[in-house]
Amino acid sequence: MQAPEHPSPQASSPFPLRRPMAKRDLITNTFVIVLVALLFQAINAGHLWAIGWVAIGGLVLLVKRRASVRFILILELPIFLNLIAYSASTLYLTNEQNLYDFANDLTALEGAWLALGGTACFLAGLSLMVLRPVEKWKTLAPSIAVNERQVIIIYAIGFLSGELIARVAPVSIAAIAYTFGLCIPISLFMYMRMAMESPQRWIWTWRFFLWLLALAVWSLNSVLGGIFGSTLLILAMFLTQQIQRSYLVVIGGLVFIIIFAPLLQDTKSDYRQRLASGVQSSERALLDVVEENIRRTFIEGDMVTYHNGLTQLTERLCTFDIWLRVKRHMDNYQDFAYGRTVIDALLFGFVPRIFWADKPITGGVNTLAEDYADMVIAENTSVGIGVISEFYINGGTWAVLVGMLVLGLMGGAVLMRGWYDNVQPLGMMSGILTFSLLLRSEANLTDVLGGLIRILFLWWMLRLWITRQSRKRTLLVSQPSPSP
Repeated sequence: MQAPEHPSPQASSPFPLRRPMAKRDLITNTFVIVLVALLFQAINAGHLWAIGWVAIGGLVLLVKRRASVRFILILELPIFLNLIAYSASTLYLTNEQNLYDFANDLTALEGAWLALGGTACFLAGLSLMVLRPVEKWKTLAPSIAVNERQVIIIYAIGFLSGELIARVAPVSIAAIAYTFGLCIPISLFMYMRMAMESPQRWIWTWRFFLWLLALAVWSLNSVLGGIFGSTLLILAMFLTQQIQRSYLVVIGGLVFIIIFAPLLQDTKSDYRQRLASGVQSSERALLDVVEENIRRTFIEGDMVTYHNGLTQLTERLCTFDIWLRVKRHMDNYQDFAYGRTVIDALLFGFVPRIFWADKPITGGVNTLAEDYADMVIAENTSVGIGVISEFYINGGTWAVLVGMLVLGLMGGAVLMRGWYDNVQPLGMMSGILTFSLLLRSEANLTDVLGGLIRILFLWWMLRLWITRQSRKRTLLVSQPSPSP
């Protein structure tokens, strides 16, 4: 008699893999290549703290391999983004513009090590949650699958709230409407997950194009709303969980990013400068700028445009500069907030504006950058200092280490809870959305914690509605039919 097969931890997930997990998947191989390239950069720069960042990246791969769920790209992103923001871009600018003197500037060296230590604590907290036994996250409640009708209703709620009510309602109501507007990405991604698991072919059908159009509209609104990075982050994390990957797709995506991202950054800057100087958009269309930059780079071989765009893109990605400004200010004045900004962030996130009419509008504010980084912010410009900087404002070194550890614990708990929730694919999508908020190295705690609370609230509301509908259906089925 053949012995019964015991399910692996992977099989206990509500999202079984389409193929067995390899020792190194394609995303992992790509991440290894990136780490090797950054290791050469760190060795050439001769900074031990930069090499430490690469070691942290290696630890992420080890945690990912030992996790009970095959997280694709999700676990690498927080470390990779911080690695770029605090290490790789910093070394590039140091070499290009001599911005930081780590050999003689003790504050800069301490800041580099502390940013590394904070990220290590984030990884430690995340690992404590992700590496816990699967049984700790399972629920005894029966599994509930979201149906297509419910997804359409959720999308309609998001569209009415985010696109209609939020635009005309007073501030107290608009804040709630924007929260329910998050139903749009949740429903779109849930539908895609359901469609990919469906045995019926859905690609190239009218539903596929309708979904694609709705996703494009939401993404465009996100870009115009100033959360372009978050949009791409959520799209990347979700899509890599679903699609069948190939080396051609990944290599093509990397080549596109490496070649065209700097050109697009220079194109945007060139276009803005021309408009600011009085040139009308009809006289110098954005398309003309793109064509000119591509012609100079690929036909004429002029790499100045590419180099300028790469430097501008690196400056935008580099978070070390504002972190160092915060550290210098706090070390000089010692005016620590002692948890005040954290408490404010929690209050602003928990208390709805409908109950607090005078609650400050915190999105995109520059108060922390002005008060604790001695920065003068241009009008119509917002600057976030990042969670590492804000933790330092509240208590120095220990606040950074403890705060980042707590964020890692929160992120891992939400991610695993969503993955093993009994209401799917709502749990998976809500977990990814919530976790993605913790990856923004430039965001203030008000944005991070406020968004975290809003998504958790929305997740609870949708879950409550779906479970109640499921109970009603179960009761109707279980009722005996009337006798003839």
